[in-house]
Amino acid sequence: MTDDLSELAAVIGEEVSLGRELLDNLAAQREAIFGWQISDLIERIESRESLFSSLAGLERRRKRLVGQLAEDAADITLREILADNPSAKDATALERLQKDARRLYTKLQTEEKSLLQLMENLLDHIHEALSPLSQPQVALYGRPAAARVSSGLIQGKI
Repeated sequence: MTDDLSELAAVIGEEVSLGRELLDNLAAQREAIFGWQISDLIERIESRESLFSSLAGLERRRKRLVGQLAEDAADITLREILADNPSAKDATALERLQKDARRLYTKLQTEEKSLLQLMENLLDHIHEALSPLSQPQVALYGRPAAARVSSGLIQGKI
């Protein structure tokens, strides 16, 4: 039983470590976007996919361990597992790791949403800047000519 708890602590520790790598990866993606380094951005995105694959493997291991520690593994919490094993030497470490993991993955979700919003905003600005180029200034095929509107991005008003 305590071996399973020790292994669970190790797995959660690896998940925290992987979460930090994912956070660093997001920061590198943001820098690549700001620096217009598309090849670096693609490399970071591919690296992120590899990290997610590793994280999925750790999650499977964690679920297997929780299944060994509890009969109803689907609804059990770490606190309940520790309550069933009050003499576990890894209890304090597990609680600390759980808090670290929760804090880290919450920050990771927030940063990921922020990066996606940045990419959407950038895409909107690029679309706005290029849209006048795709609208003809002369009437074609019986359609009226588009009014020429200068983009705020082209005018430097951003």
